[in-house]
Amino acid sequence: MIVIIGGGPAGLFCGITLKTMQPQADVHVYEEHEQIGEPVQCTGILTSEIDTLIKIPKQAIATTISSARIHAPNGKYADIRFARPDIILKRNLFDKHLADLAEHKGVRIYTGHRFFDIKKRTLFFSGLHRNKKITLRQGDTVIGADGPHSAVAKKTGLYVKRDPAFAIQAVMQTKHDNRIHFYPHIGEYAWLCPEGRTTARIGIDARKDSKQVFDTFIAQFKGTILSRQAGYIPTFRRGIPKQKTLDGISYFLIGDAACQTKNTTGGGIIAGMKAGKLLAGLIAEGKERQYEKKVWKEVEQSLYLHYLVNKAFQKFSDEDWNRLIAAFSKKKLSEILAQTDRDNLSTMLPKIIMNDPTLLLYTRFLL
Repeated sequence: MIVIIGGGPAGLFCGITLKTMQPQADVHVYEEHEQIGEPVQCTGILTSEIDTLIKIPKQAIATTISSARIHAPNGKYADIRFARPDIILKRNLFDKHLADLAEHKGVRIYTGHRFFDIKKRTLFFSGLHRNKKITLRQGDTVIGADGPHSAVAKKTGLYVKRDPAFAIQAVMQTKHDNRIHFYPHIGEYAWLCPEGRTTARIGIDARKDSKQVFDTFIAQFKGTILSRQAGYIPTFRRGIPKQKTLDGISYFLIGDAACQTKNTTGGGIIAGMKAGKLLAGLIAEGKERQYEKKVWKEVEQSLYLHYLVNKAFQKFSDEDWNRLIAAFSKKKLSEILAQTDRDNLSTMLPKIIMNDPTLLLYTRFLL
């Protein structure tokens, strides 16, 4: 038996891949909320990298965006036009689409089940209308895809010290110019992301005073707030443990539970799905013990570059931001940003440095 705890994209895509590669596998997904995809706690911006994993149905796409404006503290900005448009998800419908695919493959999904404890080989769940326990057998597998405060990680000793940031977002009815606006100097970062012709998702991510940062930021926009969302965003760092064997049961972490997110933007959907797909493949091949080594090489090395860049950004002064964004406003650098998928910093950064070697001066912030 394979038990996946958490019915978000990472967990569901892992289940889909498992049943695709091993149709006979006994795969169960347990989700704490009563409905898959609810509540929404995500801006839902995806780069074209998602096309390497799955085709997103039209009904799960809110809109597509072809350009972004990166704002500096001094009011100037750099405009970037994407070679391929970003997809803005209807996150609840995307998750439900994945759940439908998983069930079609034969994955059993249980909603309203919150995992809270392990005793020997027994998993314990609670819910609004039910309590449940599952007794596992030696050789079974449990995959934690249950978010930044993963109960699976805590109950298996895989939860080491973490430093999540707190994001607040509002959906606002407001005028916009159909481009993403990014403010890297506000909190960890702030954004306006169009959702439709007259609505936008506006939010911030910060490590302290999140509400104050959000209230100050959103005050500059005129419109009506339709809804609010908030939640923790995990911080990736190297060395977070992701697998362990206890009482003959193999435990693994993927997605937000493993802090597999880009620290520069908070994006984690693609990384989590990649990790879930990788783990599923290794389980199918009987090579799951290689998970930590393989996921570092295939997913997390890229995330580590985002970690280093974010570490440098945290030390930036306003003047540093002004100079960097002025450099990005130059035609050649803006073309590099447009033509290179930002999920692949290992490709983008060398091109940027080769074009403007003076930017190497910013590496001093890594010391």
